[in-house]
Amino acid sequence: GFYIFDDLCEKTGIPFQPFSMDIDTLYFYKSYWKELTKNDVMRLQKIKTPVFQEVISYMLEQNCKLEQEVLDLV
Repeated sequence: GFYIFDDLCEKTGIPFQPFSMDIDTLYFYKSYWKELTKNDVMRLQKIKTPVFQEVISYMLEQNCKLEQEVLDLV
């Protein structure tokens, strides 16, 4: 999701705001966490977008990820 967000902002020039891509959302769905793979860790460490640094640090510390398809947006 982070890469898709960055790509959309870059290609469209629209300053989108992230939705449910934060620590609170991640923690709320803790029961659905998956462990990070080595590839996940490498990719997360390459993301330099300031808006995501706090959640990325948390994900690395907790060794977790959450697929956005899990979110109940209703």
